[in-house]
Amino acid sequence: VDQIGRIGELRLLKLLVESAMHRWMYTNMRVVGQGQFGTVMQSGVTVGNQGNLQVAIKHIPKQTNIQDRCVLVDVFNEITCLDTVRFEDYLCQIYDFGVEESCYWIVMKQLAVATLHKHDIVHYDLKCDNIMIEAAQKCWAEAVREKASYGNSVEELHAWLPVLGV
Repeated sequence: VDQIGRIGELRLLKLLVESAMHRWMYTNMRVVGQGQFGTVMQSGVTVGNQGNLQVAIKHIPKQTNIQDRCVLVDVFNEITCLDTVRFEDYLCQIYDFGVEESCYWIVMKQLAVATLHKHDIVHYDLKCDNIMIEAAQKCWAEAVREKASYGNSVEELHAWLPVLGV
């Protein structure tokens, strides 16, 4: 535990204590994909004033007997990678994670491979089924570039930054 640090300790604790996972927050869950290591569900969750947010929940089955492959280390490493690149534009945003009686949960948003690679993280199961696209929302950098392309002055661009949440 000394080698993984305080953040690592918190991650490990959330993956070992079933009562730390608040499943009741997630509603209208439906299967959107299934792979070799788990099932991806789509769900809604109410977040503060933002209303109902759609999230992807990855369910990874726990080891049920001594012959099964232990996936705790794999789940811990995946959560560590996702947490490392949290808040990057165009990247899978991890919102929550935990464990219940039968599986581990990773609650997240969308994926962008280039940013993963920028942080020396390799996605070993890259295929169309594993990419979620959210076309309705622009990141702030895109919006600034769009405004600049219309010949706006620097002062006008600075005026837009608070509107864009920057």
